[in-house]
Amino acid sequence: MTSEILTVLAILGVAIVLMITERLRADLVALLMALALALAGAITPEQAFSGFSRSAVITILGLFILTHGLYRTGITARLGGALVHLAGERQALLVLLTVALAAVLSMFMNNIAAVALLMPAVMDAGRRTGTAPSKLLMPLAYGATLGGTATLLTTSNILVSAVLQEQGLRPFGLLDFAPVGLPLTAIGILYLLALGHRLLPETSTIAPFERPASAPKTLADAYALGERLTEVNVTAGSALAGKTLAESQIGERLGLSVLGIRRSGQSLLLAPLPDQRLHAGDTLLVAGRAERVDQLTDFGCQVQAPAACVDQLSNDRVVLIEVLLAPRSAAAGRTLKELRFREKYGLSAVALWRGGRPYRTDVGDMRLQFGDTLLVYGARSRVAILQADPDFLVLAQPEMPVRARKGWLALGIMAAALVAAALNWLPIAEAALLGALGMVVTGCLTMDEAYRAIEWRAIFLVAGMLPAAIALTQSCLLYTSDAADDLLCVDLG
Repeated sequence: MTSEILTVLAILGVAIVLMITERLRADLVALLMALALALAGAITPEQAFSGFSRSAVITILGLFILTHGLYRTGITARLGGALVHLAGERQALLVLLTVALAAVLSMFMNNIAAVALLMPAVMDAGRRTGTAPSKLLMPLAYGATLGGTATLLTTSNILVSAVLQEQGLRPFGLLDFAPVGLPLTAIGILYLLALGHRLLPETSTIAPFERPASAPKTLADAYALGERLTEVNVTAGSALAGKTLAESQIGERLGLSVLGIRRSGQSLLLAPLPDQRLHAGDTLLVAGRAERVDQLTDFGCQVQAPAACVDQLSNDRVVLIEVLLAPRSAAAGRTLKELRFREKYGLSAVALWRGGRPYRTDVGDMRLQFGDTLLVYGARSRVAILQADPDFLVLAQPEMPVRARKGWLALGIMAAALVAAALNWLPIAEAALLGALGMVVTGCLTMDEAYRAIEWRAIFLVAGMLPAAIALTQSCLLYTSDAADDLLCVDLG
């Protein structure tokens, strides 16, 4: 074995260990590996960065944009509504529709995108039927994995096809995997229905999902938010008078959330911004433990009776929503303060559900764990920013997008791109990119929305991994060539 092969294998081994141990993020490891291979001389600098121009990367990028076009025009919301309507109260049918729909969607889009699009609809259906999230989310994941085996449009299949093409071989077609993938998907779905669903756990965290979450009042009740609401009066001599909410540091010092401000002669101002200035005579609607609220008397405030206005926490401008950490979220293990959640999204996390119970004080200081659900409060206009972040999943059916009239156009563009690739009219990368640009040109998406739709971590991960294939191929070819030369010398001798 040559030194070139040993060098490449050593770098790959270190990268694999780092990914398995999660000491570094996978996309960072992939980029470091590409640079290490170039510095070691296994590949040229041009080859180290060639991953960003590969057809596989362009295909994945185009699929992210195409998928977001379906979401932004309301197609996926209609699918979720149809899921709830067809299943009704029948849990077995709901599981079947969940896994089948996940399998079908993952055949034509990236698995992660398919799960992210369906998760809000599935969670809403679970709340309506009283089904535990584990009974639906695991079939959702299995369905997406099974469906991804039936077509080319899965990241691993796309990568293998791209490598074949670069080696001068015929790449895989869109439906080349179907003869094996479709029967495998059907067998997997039948197993889940016949036996698999009996093995799924039923967690105790179902409580907040057993009631409909479409109404903010119901969400507030689920998190027992009313038990922690108190009205506090800012007196004339209060240290808070004249300061903004940010300057008062009520949240940082006491772990409290100010949900609203009632000013003399004015209606209740909900979800006040950090730069909202407090005046003497203001009444603050505060959420948090009573003993923490009582500490506001040290600032010259007067604590009044517990508030009874839970049903007034939402209007046309302000909303309560539930948010879940996404799979492989970078937010896990970090606090909301470290994430600068309020500054970044303009929303406040007023409660957190963990281990079957809500926490409503010091939410910003709690380190987030997978399975945590946040009760988020703020302007409706800011929810779209949170929805666009791949680290979080909004667990409420989104409102019908403003471009609902372009739904059929977006669906047609997606179908045209898939047909062009399936019939070999265009290479898969060109078809995906053309479809993505079609979404923007026709107004289904804006260019900024297209950029936000791309999961850049996945793009950098794939682009960083592709040079490893070049290094392995070249080192093996070099070894084969040297071996052939040695044999030739022996024969001539």
